[in-house]
Amino acid sequence: MQLANEQIQTVQHYLMGIRLSAELREELLDHLCCEIETALTSGQSFDTALQKTLSNWNQQRLRRLNNSILFTKYQPMFLRFTAIAASLALLLWINPFQKENATAHALNTPATEQAVAPTANPAPLTIPILASDIIERPTASPLRGMALTDAHSGFGMRRHPITKKLLMHRGIDLVAPLGTPVYATANGQVIFAGPNGDNGIQVRIAHEGGYTTVYNHLQEALVKEFDVVNLGAQIAKVGNTGASTGPHLHYEIWHNDEAIDPC
Repeated sequence: MQLANEQIQTVQHYLMGIRLSAELREELLDHLCCEIETALTSGQSFDTALQKTLSNWNQQRLRRLNNSILFTKYQPMFLRFTAIAASLALLLWINPFQKENATAHALNTPATEQAVAPTANPAPLTIPILASDIIERPTASPLRGMALTDAHSGFGMRRHPITKKLLMHRGIDLVAPLGTPVYATANGQVIFAGPNGDNGIQVRIAHEGGYTTVYNHLQEALVKEFDVVNLGAQIAKVGNTGASTGPHLHYEIWHNDEAIDPC
């Protein structure tokens, strides 16, 4: 059973309200419409099929998928294709539409987000968020071509390279030449950018879910306080400012005021 143009436009407006990339919107529009058509053949009404499908493909999950795909733009072509294909294949394979219990729970969950429709017709849709949709910590590397596990100095107790005292190292050190671009590891808002004592020039970014990322010893900050940044946006350059023994980036992740291992 094929959807009418008006019904397809309703799904399209939902996707447009999430501000996804054009490529991902096109891919998802076809898939979501197919899911709704499958539900209609089983006797469900369009409104019921629509709500079930959109609750399964809720806004936070789609934004995370979008951010993951956007970040691959900065990778080599073969890695970019692999990452996009893997992300879409995983979501299409683990299809939550057939999990009736999870769907029923989602439909009973109070709506906390509202899609922004670009026009007054059709009306904006209120989409419930799955209770299991947990915001994950930033996992991308702030330096392209360097994994977090390539850190010269890891998270945990260590002897400070200058004072020689045994201290807690609340982040990881990534060694790179002066001026190497530093990138935001998740969408967020800059809450500090400037000199900060032994940390040198520092940038701090607040993210959803109580996460904060910190970038120390920078040569230059390219953002300022209150700037909104996206995953993969250049925010600074690697430097040797503050209490530093050589050019490197000290990178931290905090969650609810507690430092956690970035790796």
